[in-house]
Amino acid sequence: MIMKIINRKYLALYLIILCATLFMVFYRYIDYAYKTPSRLQDTSQESDMPPEMIEKAKKKTFLEHFFDLRANFTLDSTHSDYIAIKLRVIPVIIISVIFLYINLKNHLIKYNIGRNTKYQSEIDKLQNKLSLIPACFSAVAVLALFLIGLASTQPNLGMHFTFLYDHSDIINFIMRNDFIVLLVFEIVNFIGIYVLTKLTLRLIDRYGKLDGILIFLIAIWIIPILPISTGILYEAKMLLPHALLINGAYVGTSSFQMIAPIVIASVISFWLRRLNTNEIEV
Repeated sequence: MIMKIINRKYLALYLIILCATLFMVFYRYIDYAYKTPSRLQDTSQESDMPPEMIEKAKKKTFLEHFFDLRANFTLDSTHSDYIAIKLRVIPVIIISVIFLYINLKNHLIKYNIGRNTKYQSEIDKLQNKLSLIPACFSAVAVLALFLIGLASTQPNLGMHFTFLYDHSDIINFIMRNDFIVLLVFEIVNFIGIYVLTKLTLRLIDRYGKLDGILIFLIAIWIIPILPISTGILYEAKMLLPHALLINGAYVGTSSFQMIAPIVIASVISFWLRRLNTNEIEV
């Protein structure tokens, strides 16, 4: 369904962004492996490592040094890094979807001249399809990290997921193991990103491309860095749209913290749709 509305250029773009995302997640390990030969070269004779072990390590390639770090490749280790990176990457994906949406919407306008009812129906279908792109991108990124984590010498899922949710919350009832925790959080993330993208597309319909993108970026990138860390204002800030991208970033997450931002974004999105529908002139 999605493949029918995006071309090869967009597919190539998303593949590049996916590779860049994985690079950022593993950058510290890539950097460590890259600098290992120079560190070994500077190793003094007083090192705890036996001389023959040092010489053996010097002969290793970059990939061998990198693979030696595979114990750190578990999703348990990389998931929090991905959440931090996702706050920068997913908005880029959503902005690309905006340009794709505007292009496809212009074609719909030409095709549906004089058919107001059908036009709105087609717009809804287009928004539904395009909103899946960022959500699917995030799911694929997590799947890639999970598969890479299988190469680790350590358990892929562990303490990070054990403490990710509030054990006194009703959600504890379904969190039987770490894999279910991952599955639940990623389902919520998928829905959250889907709702956020649809909300953004309706902002574009309401305020235009430039103003809509500006409002979106302020909500996603500016509001999170406001110096509010305690009290009611902080609790209110954590219900705003940017919270849809950082679900899973903190320990002890409650079901309310997971669901409330989705509900609020959905209500705003529905309200914008009503406003846009009332003003359609085709």
